[in-house]
Amino acid sequence: MLTEPEIFERPAENYAFVAYAVPTIDLAATAAEGFPRLFDLLDAASIEPVGPAFMRYRCIDMQGSIAFEIGAPVIASDHGGNHLRFGTLPAGKYGRVRWTGDYDRLIDANAALIGWGEAQGIQWDAQASPSGDHFACRLEIYELGPMDDPDPATWVTEIAIKIE
Repeated sequence: MLTEPEIFERPAENYAFVAYAVPTIDLAATAAEGFPRLFDLLDAASIEPVGPAFMRYRCIDMQGSIAFEIGAPVIASDHGGNHLRFGTLPAGKYGRVRWTGDYDRLIDANAALIGWGEAQGIQWDAQASPSGDHFACRLEIYELGPMDDPDPATWVTEIAIKIE
């Protein structure tokens, strides 16, 4: 189930992350390995996430590679090491939808949000380049997932893209 798209104001938010750049075809496998890695690194640094985990897409070339981060909001943002990095998700206006269901339909939910934005004349905060589309902030936030309930019909993912 997909909610109606909406525009909302998002505050800045500190987060910890692990960065990846992989061929598009390897995205799912890398994510499956990346989330446990993030939580292991957070545990090793004694950092507790203060919200749900997410993927932040930095650059997308659907025919080539994807640069992304696997992250989680945190209070502390000045220590880590061992491949754990820190940043701040930018404040601003975002377009968003929520998808309830299996992750295999997230590409459709993303396309629905982008299509809605185009129909509304919304300019996403992104730059096209030969290496792909570079986003100021494009997120998939996993509000409920396999760790909460093994039934994919209950999983909830917020998709949010920063507006220019």
